[in-house]
Amino acid sequence: MRVLIATDSYKLGGNWTVLESIVESLTKRNIETTMYYGSNDAGQLMFDHFEKNNLMVTKDIHPYYEYGFFTQVNSINKCLEQKINIRKYTQLLLCVKKTDRNKRFGHPIQTYYTYSQEIKQSHTDSKDNVLLLPLGVNLEKFKFSNSNGNCKNIYSLSQSKKLNTFLESFCKKYNFNFEYNHIRENPTFDISNKIKKSDLIIGAGKSVYEAMSCGKNVISGDWRKYYNTSYPIMDGMILKENINDLLDYNCSGRCYRKKITENSLLNEIEKYSIDNGKFNYNFAREYLNIDDLVDRLLGD
Repeated sequence: MRVLIATDSYKLGGNWTVLESIVESLTKRNIETTMYYGSNDAGQLMFDHFEKNNLMVTKDIHPYYEYGFFTQVNSINKCLEQKINIRKYTQLLLCVKKTDRNKRFGHPIQTYYTYSQEIKQSHTDSKDNVLLLPLGVNLEKFKFSNSNGNCKNIYSLSQSKKLNTFLESFCKKYNFNFEYNHIRENPTFDISNKIKKSDLIIGAGKSVYEAMSCGKNVISGDWRKYYNTSYPIMDGMILKENINDLLDYNCSGRCYRKKITENSLLNEIEKYSIDNGKFNYNFAREYLNIDDLVDRLLGD
């Protein structure tokens, strides 16, 4: 079996980690993946990282693939121009922003994969064959780690410089240890270990699921341009009572859209408990396994 993954989004971030998890799962099955980039010199950092971690990737183009997974328009157009033969085309709708790279491709896409009702409603229609499942996590990498009984260490994976600055001041004022990583300011490949050393993680999307997989308390929220707000928003602490609602919006803060202030954040941190982390861990094991998602992507 051969699989081609085509993308124009090759910068470190959510899309990167989604594709990495898929390739990790394919490698476990002894399936080689061709990484195909929409621009000729794009993606070398991603490719080198995958190779360094012993993932089965290549840039060699084969005449036939059983499956092609596409994230953007440029890459699929280039594949069509080169007349690469692919049996089944799947578009991975990985971003809620309504930009050209996320417009529905139409023919020859046979299946659309997305992780949230929000994207399904805005990017597909009733005639489309849509696979709707939460983003998967490599559970062998993101494993359970113990947390303190009381919250001491807060780790932010917010992609907002303003929000991280606010959180840093907040943590200093209320005596929490604080650390953050931002894809442009201080990117890291060591997210799993940093999550494991923390008690509470603040982030959106894939980072939320990775933190849940490690048995951590998680507050979902962020402050991004396409949120169309003049302030950071959150769903609050992820709990058994709200997880299904939050998944509809990819645990992004866009479900409840609570304004992040000192008081509102303190109120959420008061919900911190070891039991929350245990629930998150068990939920991830049951519903967020990347291997289950890849099984479905490889299905007919």
